[in-house]
Amino acid sequence: MNSAKKRPAASFFHFGCRSSLLLFLTAIILPLSAHATECGWLETNQLDQAFPQYAPWHVMTGGQIGSCRFLSRSDRAPNVFTANQMIHESEQAAADFIATLRPEMAASYDVMDAPAIGVQGFHYLPTERASEAASRNVGFAGHKGRVTALGNLALQDAVSSQAREAGDSLIQAALAVADNPEILAAASDCRWFNDPLLNRMLPAGDVTQNVMGENSCFATDSDNALLTVSIQPASEAFQHPSTDDCTIEKLDQLGDHASLSYSCSSGQPRANVQLTIGNYMINYDLIPKQEPSLEQRQALVELADWAQQSNSRR
Repeated sequence: MNSAKKRPAASFFHFGCRSSLLLFLTAIILPLSAHATECGWLETNQLDQAFPQYAPWHVMTGGQIGSCRFLSRSDRAPNVFTANQMIHESEQAAADFIATLRPEMAASYDVMDAPAIGVQGFHYLPTERASEAASRNVGFAGHKGRVTALGNLALQDAVSSQAREAGDSLIQAALAVADNPEILAAASDCRWFNDPLLNRMLPAGDVTQNVMGENSCFATDSDNALLTVSIQPASEAFQHPSTDDCTIEKLDQLGDHASLSYSCSSGQPRANVQLTIGNYMINYDLIPKQEPSLEQRQALVELADWAQQSNSRR
């Protein structure tokens, strides 16, 4: 590594509060970069049936598991449905996750029970729904078995109770993977992660992985430390501006634009490695409770090196 210097660091996952996993999951309801022609757990005709007044729907981002995003009718602000799946180590852990999420969302939204998407399931709506834009949005949080699903529905018209019920049917489709052992296994095995290196970065144990679609994964341990990876076409990659001063080390061994950032003067403790693999920009973010140790940072760099070598052989 080259000598370190201080400068603002950019990262896919950059929040200044401790609820890292909750923020990550709600943040990726925003547009994703990887494009796919279909969603593995929800067909467009199901959207057409749920919301025929806005048909036809099409997939904007998708994949076999994880996150999918659908759009329809761009004559004005488009109708959008997005959902993300997460696999937990047990049914109780899934239910507890949604139960924990509820007060987090209640701090900023009005929360309503939604038993159709789980005992702990709920809808969350903007607290100020008088404005036209706010009245057109609703969020979903549901669970079934070991699976949780977070979703968002934004329509061209005000979201009615019937629209919320139709949205529940789509979240139920996301949760249906709880009955498919093959999908559960695939959703827990990210090709951008290496188990021995994960264990070095997430030393508390009980490490779980989640594939969030074609372009992102995350892993957590029993101490709620978080590791994420995001993949974007280099031509579409964007930088999140930051005013935080971080220590930056160039990683020439991983390419001209590869770097490691850590020891940031504000925000939560974190380390980031950014590199390009082929035509893609890869960002690894490690967010533990304390400043990442030298051992954790070395493992993060080794993970990026492993990913580069592994994907060059594909």
